[in-house]
Amino acid sequence: MFYRLILFLLLNFGALALGSLFTNDGVNSEWYANLNKAPGHPGLGIPDLHGLQS
Repeated sequence: MFYRLILFLLLNFGALALGSLFTNDGVNSEWYANLNKAPGHPGLGIPDLHGLQS
């Protein structure tokens, strides 16, 4: 069982590493920055409401 877990983790993190090699600068590209994003996306500059007092 332990060996299956290790194999699972190696395959998953290996696939993530391989995917990051193929994306080049895809997540930092102008195309990605200009996509329409959801209203709650952190990159839209929505103010932090944790510091507000009621």
